[in-house]
Amino acid sequence: MDGRFRASRDAFRTPIADLAAAADLLALAADSLLAGNDVQARVFLRSADMPSLRAYTRSIQSKTTADIHCYRDVPDLPPPVPAAARGPRQPSKTIGSDIFSRDGCRCRYCGCRVVHPEAQSVMSGLLPGAVAWGDRDVELNAAFYTLRGVLDHVVPHAHGGASDADNVVTSCQPCNYGKGSYFLEQFGLNDPRLRPPKVDEWDGLRRVLPLRPARVRVWAKTASAIPVDESADRISRRPGSTRGSTSFDRFTASLDAADHAGLDVLLHVAAASAGIGLTWSLTQVLLLKIETWSGTISPIGLLPNGTVQLPWWIGPHKKAFRFFAETIAAAVPDGKAYETEKMWRVSSSGQVPRIAHLGQCPDAVRDAFEGLHRLVGDGARRNGCPPAQA
Repeated sequence: MDGRFRASRDAFRTPIADLAAAADLLALAADSLLAGNDVQARVFLRSADMPSLRAYTRSIQSKTTADIHCYRDVPDLPPPVPAAARGPRQPSKTIGSDIFSRDGCRCRYCGCRVVHPEAQSVMSGLLPGAVAWGDRDVELNAAFYTLRGVLDHVVPHAHGGASDADNVVTSCQPCNYGKGSYFLEQFGLNDPRLRPPKVDEWDGLRRVLPLRPARVRVWAKTASAIPVDESADRISRRPGSTRGSTSFDRFTASLDAADHAGLDVLLHVAAASAGIGLTWSLTQVLLLKIETWSGTISPIGLLPNGTVQLPWWIGPHKKAFRFFAETIAAAVPDGKAYETEKMWRVSSSGQVPRIAHLGQCPDAVRDAFEGLHRLVGDGARRNGCPPAQA
């Protein structure tokens, strides 16, 4: 290997100039909202949707490459910890907020300014249709996607890393997904905790949080009102909706603030995991779906009352789904995976999980889908990527 490959560095790539330009435009959009000028806010959001950001993000989030990720085998790293023995997947909301503040709402790896996820949710709700979305990255608002703030475990949670302020740092979306469940040493990355965070006037656009609208529940149906066995095949065969459509707006209008923020996180996970065939569709229920050798299955169904049916439809894959259920159960509050005659299910504090619960553990959701893909899809062929981490 040449010296450049082995050289240590702070991040996968040097941030491009358009990251700073996009952050400035999003800040102008936030200020326009605060001033009551929705029209101007929409103009700034469109200007921030730069193709260059999409290309930058793809280069880091795509399959691991020698020229960007510089992956190398490192002996004697701690082995994966069984899911049942791991601690909570995410910090508490209070600790998470403190971490964003401590880090100045900046990625501790590449240093770019990031947007607090709740601020993005508020702006999306106040400007329906202005924040482009969909199940492919070309349909995303590139600025909001690339600059979304994420909490990242420096020592991977799957290998015993704690979900506390000593091990968790603020990250941008590309750096978080590029690192995944690997150790810093495997990519030659410097420990971001050894560098002081940069804290200045940037607030991650949290200044818009007081504008959060009160959400009114307009759906009368509950989880029990939609028969699972009768609906699963019917709904999965119908074309899905995209963000900004009437059906999507109607679905999100029924969610409270926590579940709405959780939905935003889950759709980010779906978009970033398109490489393993993860997609979503919406009619009455929003389904997260993945292709398998037996056809399309829907491991997660999100209902308009904010609850999660897990699984929605898994066909003949009960055995493989155990991994999925146990991974999610280890991450949600007081989670438990339990077996029924036909499937494995998940409870949270003795109740059906909520969308907000899954939104608090995006890494677990991603790991669960990637593991399921390896077990029943075509994910075993990694085309030269490093070995999958548990």
